[in-house]
This record gives sequence, structure tokens and C-alpha cells, in this order.
Amino acid sequence: MDIRGKKILIMGGNAEGMETIRNANDMGLKTIVVDPDPASPGKKIAWKSYDVNAIDLEALLAICREEKVDGVMVGLSERLLMTYSRLCGELGLPRYCTPEQLAVFCDKIAFKNKCREYGIPVVRDYTPEDEIPYPVLVKPADSSGSKGISVCRNREELLAAVERARSYSHTDRYLIEDFLEGDQLSVNYTVVEGTPYLSLISDRYVVEPVKGLGTIAAGVVYPSKYAEQYVAEIHPKVCRMLKDLKVENAPFNIQAFVDDGVIRFYDPAIRVSGGRVYLLTERMTGLNIQKSLLYYAVTGKMFAPGETVQLKEDDWKLEGKYSVFPNPMVRTGTIARIEVSESLKDIPELLAYFLLKKEGDKVTLAGTGQQMAVRLSFLGDTLDAVIDAYRKAYDCIHITDEQGENMMLPAFDFRTHYPEQTGR
Repeated sequence: MDIRGKKILIMGGNAEGMETIRNANDMGLKTIVVDPDPASPGKKIAWKSYDVNAIDLEALLAICREEKVDGVMVGLSERLLMTYSRLCGELGLPRYCTPEQLAVFCDKIAFKNKCREYGIPVVRDYTPEDEIPYPVLVKPADSSGSKGISVCRNREELLAAVERARSYSHTDRYLIEDFLEGDQLSVNYTVVEGTPYLSLISDRYVVEPVKGLGTIAAGVVYPSKYAEQYVAEIHPKVCRMLKDLKVENAPFNIQAFVDDGVIRFYDPAIRVSGGRVYLLTERMTGLNIQKSLLYYAVTGKMFAPGETVQLKEDDWKLEGKYSVFPNPMVRTGTIARIEVSESLKDIPELLAYFLLKKEGDKVTLAGTGQQMAVRLSFLGDTLDAVIDAYRKAYDCIHITDEQGENMMLPAFDFRTHYPEQTGR
């Protein structure tokens, strides 16, 4: 089906949503971006835009009807998913997730309860009245980007953290969980016509830029050292859960800890990953989930007739290759200058890089995803090769504040976690 010229409403126009808009433009769609910020960067490359809050369902309905849109797409914001699903439902347009599914996947409490039904281990949680084994982690039940998270080591810190988490929750709810510091996993599924495909399994590494304010993802390594264990113990249960919840065409991502040898889930997401891992799956399988969802939004089908996409059960093995997706970060302050050396593009293992910040941005929320400045992705034949490529790329990026001082935090050292594979 020729989709060129069809109109698509895209909810959100911030820096992380730019890739969605670019992909839609490249596919020949007429992009209509809604965002309350008149200066949001996505509006500069859209066919048309509106200064409207993307959670205002009635305003979005009016725009869609006036513009006669053919589809709706949500970017990387978890908060907008429920409005997206309801908007598509009201308009009778294709949607990749339903309100009933979002009630599970956008609520950490509901998700953990659903996992328990299928025998999937989850991180242990508590109430303030329990005998709590400090330290614990307190977080909102329905937020993302590490916002509102605190590490607590006593009762006084716990009570303050509960109030902080509630302030970031849209439903005034929170979780108190074991504070685990062991290895972490990220698992990415692609569900096509009701069949879940295990696309990627990575080791996920986090840092705590400001002590006590939660952790931020420093980067991921594919495939995970725990991949075989996950496939044997957890994967069949997740497939049953997704099928029972009638997930038909969607990306689905999970984060988990390895706790004394047990893989425990703690955070789901039924949306395109913020880490742009679809660049890796596209290189390996031909599937760019973001483009597929854009096509689905205006046709109700994931693929165009004749499109060649081959998804397999062992795609997560990357055909024996290795990949690293690091997230260079900055400290709090005001970004005055960003310089990226041209030599960055000459690194053969580089898949892509994407600046999340621009000059003039203020970084104020320490210990949150706001400190991420760049997204990088690499693919190579050995783990050593992709880690070397990352260090070269890091040296090509310079971000300074108004006083000319370096704002970039030290590059994460992946090699310390793989001494046998990297010669260390």
C-alpha cells in the first residue's frame, strides 16, 4: 500500500521524538506534531504542528478530526501511551496497545502482580509497615526515566523518599523494593501478528551520579552473559503472558536484576526503547520497529506487501557479533557549547549517534535520565572492538558549561565486567 501523503499525528516533539518524526517524513507521511512547547525541536521538521499538550484528549480529537488524520503515533513517552490508545480508540484508528494492556504494562505494581501469576520472579517489595531490610529503593509506580527514585538506608530516609516518589507519580502511588546492586538485564521482544520474537537480551549497567538519588543506565552490552539462562527459565512464561494479554503487534521491553542467580523482573515498557535499539535489530533482521509501527498506524499492518523481514527465535544471538549502546552523561548545569569531531563518523563499528541535548539546555534533575547527553550504538565482531570504538567516540564529543568547564561525566568502563572476553 502506498502511504505517501497520508497524515499522521505524532504526540510529542522533544529531542528524543525527533527520530520518529524523521522516519515518518522519510516514509512520505505528512507529520503533524503536537507538543505544548512552541520551541520543541520536532516542530521544526514537521509538516504541521500545534502548541497543544499531548495528554489533552479532547484537543487531540479536535485536531485529528479537523486534519482528517490517517493514523496516530506516540514517541518514547510512557506517560502519553494511555492518551494515545484512547485517542485511536475514539477515532477507530489502528493502535498497537489497548487501555487494558497499558493498565498492566504502565503500572509497575500491576505488572509485578501479573508476573507472579505466570511464575515469573520479580524484585521483592514491601509496605512502610513491614520490617524492612535496608537499604531499599523507593520509586513511583507509574513513572519512567529514573524520576522520583531514592535509595533509603533508614526509616527517616524512607518516609521522605515515599513523599518524593508520590510527587512524581500520576496516581499518587509508589513501591518500596529491595535495593539490588547485582547484574541487570534488558530484554526486548517484537510481537508480530500475535507471535512474540525474542529480539535482544543485554547486560545493563547503571551508575549513581549523585548518591541516594537513583541510578541511570550507563549503557548495555549485547548479547547478555545470562541469555541462555533467560531463554531456558523465563522466555516461555513471558510468551504465554503476552499471548494471554492479546498483544498482537508491539514492542515489549523488560528490565531485570540477577539476584543470587535468580532473574527478577522489575520494570516493563510497551513502547519503542529510548535506547534506539531498533537500529541494531534493523541491521541484523531488516526490522525497524519504529518504521513498522508508523506503517501500522496508517494501514493496520506491520509490513508493506513484499517487504522482506525475517524474524527468528535466535535473533538475540546477533549471528555471533557483539554490540554496545553507551549513554554518555553530563553533570547538572547549563550547556553552553557542544562540539562533535568529524572523525566520529569514521569509526567503522559506529551504527549511529544521537545528541539528546542542545546548547542552552539546563540540566537540573540529578540522578535522572535528564543527565543523558548522547546515545551511541556500535556493532562489531568482538567485544574488544566495540568497546575500543566507544572510547574513540567518547573522545570526539565535548560538552562545556558557561564557564568553559567540561560537563561530561567519565566514560563508563565496560571492560571491568568482561575480563575474560577483553583481556583484562
